[in-house]
Amino acid sequence: LNATGLLQAQRLAERLSDEPFDVVVASDLQRARTTAEAATATADPETLYQTSYSDYLRGNYDLAMLGFKQYLEAFPETDLADNAIYWIGECSYRQQKYVEAIAEYDRVLKQFPRSDKTASALLKKGFALLEQGQNKDGITQLQSVAKSFPSSDEANLAKQRLQSLGVDPG
Repeated sequence: LNATGLLQAQRLAERLSDEPFDVVVASDLQRARTTAEAATATADPETLYQTSYSDYLRGNYDLAMLGFKQYLEAFPETDLADNAIYWIGECSYRQQKYVEAIAEYDRVLKQFPRSDKTASALLKKGFALLEQGQNKDGITQLQSVAKSFPSSDEANLAKQRLQSLGVDPG
């Protein structure tokens, strides 16, 4: 059983059960993790990443997060490692787990300072801070995005959010 097969089995288990996969009996969950770890050792990194990303797009955030974590454990040195960390943050953000999301965005920024996800991680960190009611820090973060990445989509989104808060994006 490879990682893709395991993820497909987990998806099937979620569809067949009224309970999400993470509510399964602890021993079954541990067995699944052990099987997943063994499977990812021989998995294709691109397939595992794309399967996890597809789960994210479908709103299966717990399953996507599990897949991205498995990806990082098996393939920590690939070109998509920074993206996998970012998407773990996005899964947390979508579940309104803002503290966890911020930690993952910070992880991208610290481990991969030149990542193509830097602007996005900074932007979403600002959004998460605002969601937590940390308006001063969130505003400062968004202003930094607008200033540091002036022609990016992230800068435009930061400026829009700042304007909606009645703050000069300057």
